[in-house]
Amino acid sequence: MHQIDSELQRRLKITKIKYEGPFIALYTKKPVVFTPELLKELSIKLDGKAVVRSDPSIRVPPFELEKIIYEKISEHALNKIYRNDELGEALVELKKGFFLANRSEIINQLIWATGWIIDISERLEIPSKITKMVNRILYSNERKAFLEKIAERIFRKKSEEEFWLRLTALGGCREVGGSCLFVQTPSSRVLLDCGIETDKPESLLPKLNAPEFDVKKLDAIIISHAHIDHSGSVPYIFKIGYDGPVYCTRPTLDIMVLLQLDNRRVLQKRGFSPPYQEEHINQLIAHTIPIQYKEQINAAPDIKVTLYNSGHVIGSSSIYLETPQSKFFYTGDFCFLNTRFLERAESNLTTDTLVIESTYGRKIDIHRARKTLETELIETIKKTISQKGKVLIPVFAVGRSQELLLIIQEYMRSGILEKTPVFIDGMINEVNSIYLTYPEYLKESLQRRIYYTHENPIYSPLFHIVKKKHRAKVLLREEPAIILATSGMMTGGPVIDYLKELNDPKNTLIIVGYQVEGTTGREILDGQKFVKLPTGEEIELKIKVAPLLFSAHADRPQLLNFVQSLSVVPKKIIVCHGEEETSLEFGQTLENRIKTEVWVPRNLDAIRL
Repeated sequence: MHQIDSELQRRLKITKIKYEGPFIALYTKKPVVFTPELLKELSIKLDGKAVVRSDPSIRVPPFELEKIIYEKISEHALNKIYRNDELGEALVELKKGFFLANRSEIINQLIWATGWIIDISERLEIPSKITKMVNRILYSNERKAFLEKIAERIFRKKSEEEFWLRLTALGGCREVGGSCLFVQTPSSRVLLDCGIETDKPESLLPKLNAPEFDVKKLDAIIISHAHIDHSGSVPYIFKIGYDGPVYCTRPTLDIMVLLQLDNRRVLQKRGFSPPYQEEHINQLIAHTIPIQYKEQINAAPDIKVTLYNSGHVIGSSSIYLETPQSKFFYTGDFCFLNTRFLERAESNLTTDTLVIESTYGRKIDIHRARKTLETELIETIKKTISQKGKVLIPVFAVGRSQELLLIIQEYMRSGILEKTPVFIDGMINEVNSIYLTYPEYLKESLQRRIYYTHENPIYSPLFHIVKKKHRAKVLLREEPAIILATSGMMTGGPVIDYLKELNDPKNTLIIVGYQVEGTTGREILDGQKFVKLPTGEEIELKIKVAPLLFSAHADRPQLLNFVQSLSVVPKKIIVCHGEEETSLEFGQTLENRIKTEVWVPRNLDAIRL
């Protein structure tokens, strides 16, 4: 650790500097002076991410802390106070619809008055049950001991062996699903993503039986985003003995926990044994260290990590690794254009090795303009409604649902689309709540609407949340309606009930997302007349089908533009996350155009970088 000169320590009243997890904790008797700008400056001086902690001697007792908070903030506005007595941190959660005009000033006043590091969370919506559960675990008093233990592992002595860097594909290569990359150096072992095969319930897990993978020697797991094909196997890693850290953004943590819990239920319903229990999901939460975009941390003895926005779903990240001799950039799933909710992926970086997704890497994979898709979506809905039909849209709970709700709301508000009931079934509302909990991860125009006008961009009085027990009432309605239901690939979930009952030519099924080979959604997209449902029954498809791809993945032109926008041409490009023919075709295109070394590995292939 680099040092802060004694004069600066005296001026800032720093009493102790120590490693806690990937952070350098600065204990001080003057915490309120540590602005984000000062912490950034100190992080550079210390060559590590600096965080501020209050010296225990200045903290008021916990009972007095809560009394002061209740005096400063109206009891009617308070929903919950989460405390970590060991670290001297507190999160004050306000009730739905309560906002503080002078939030920053009140936080500083509370820090001065209590000696605790305090944050205040304002909410447009009732907090997600998952967010509450995650907060409860993250603010437990065991946190400090966990961080100290992790710090010992991160900052241990590095190997004296000559440096090398190696990548092994454990999943997600020449396929879509089960993404899992294993990065090794002489001193460090790190997993990038650890997903499941969404279309293979009998063979869910990545190739964790690879001879070079030893869970006991694993230093860190870094998750790019919450979708279960990237995060679904992480609880299993804890089941088989992992006790180290997981790094991701906070929205990714909340949503992946939600999806992992749901995945257990879905597997059980389909007659399969889930590979992990809820206790392993709780372990995952307790071992997760959320980090923000562009916040460099030490994740292992010779690996530094920075997350960058990937534009895919809220909190989704591209993962940038720096080692003593090489830089490595894994895109994860990304979108290279601005969407209704998110800014496009970051790309102005220098890297020696680029690992890039190729979901839409074929020559024919060119997405239609977003505005054109919106117009066709609305026209398709209008036509179905005019024929007294219902519109069924299978959606992923994360990303596509929120974008479609925003589009439908805005077109109804403008009068272009007739006001029609919209029924929302599945986990969509829970995810909506998480989206609105972390507006700082959305594009700036939405942040302004949420922070300054307190407007909910995905709410309308015409939107109705459907509980399972009320699903039959929605289906019995004779009036036109729009129904958004999970799952997006029709591999299960409430959408199957709706599809069976709405299988009539007057109704329309609008497919808006990517459909993996072997899924019900892919069969329908490919034009099959008879379709086998996840329940085992086969139906003759009578409902009208309208494919309108609102993809959150980069298409082929975006993929190529992304590579060309990098500061320097990478020495190696590794193509992953695409069906085999697609990945091979895209890899060949890169080799021809970029004139660099291109790899399209199979699972279990290893590459020295």
